[in-house]
Amino acid sequence: MRLNRQQSVLEHTALVAMYAMDVMEAIKYKGDWLEVVDLALKHDLPEVESGDLPSPVKRVISTPGKMQEYEDDIMKRRFGTPTEYTDAAHDIVKVADLLEAVLKLAEEYSTGNRSVFGVLCGLTAYLNDAVTKLEGGQFLWDDIHRAIDDELFGQDGIRTPREEESSFFWKEALQREEDSHTD
Repeated sequence: MRLNRQQSVLEHTALVAMYAMDVMEAIKYKGDWLEVVDLALKHDLPEVESGDLPSPVKRVISTPGKMQEYEDDIMKRRFGTPTEYTDAAHDIVKVADLLEAVLKLAEEYSTGNRSVFGVLCGLTAYLNDAVTKLEGGQFLWDDIHRAIDDELFGQDGIRTPREEESSFFWKEALQREEDSHTD
């Protein structure tokens, strides 16, 4: 996908770790925060060997579980890193990873890159699904929508009535995308 501003793996990883901490705080996570941050910082290490494959591509080229086994093998073989994390840690990092991707694409869209719109809508629907699975995630969705809007309009929460009105287009587009996944 063509981007106006490329992002380094380090930038992505740091943002995922920070968003994971934000998610844990928002859902009042009682588990091991260090485990979640550790996973967030290591979640893309297998890409050193496999390359960066988008999740939809992974689902098409691999049977369920096989890609995860392959990535776990890379983690153990190349990095000597344990791959056993709690389901809650995986779920939180998944939300943080998707949130980072959605916010990056919203940034691209706000700078005039309209080619990302379809992917942005699709990833937002996946993010919605991932947030819904989190215990306490229902409290997070409004904050996520505000963050997306802020990135789209570059206002950091300060909008004129005209800008507020234009965000309805975005919300309607997201709703149509979400509705198409529930049919």
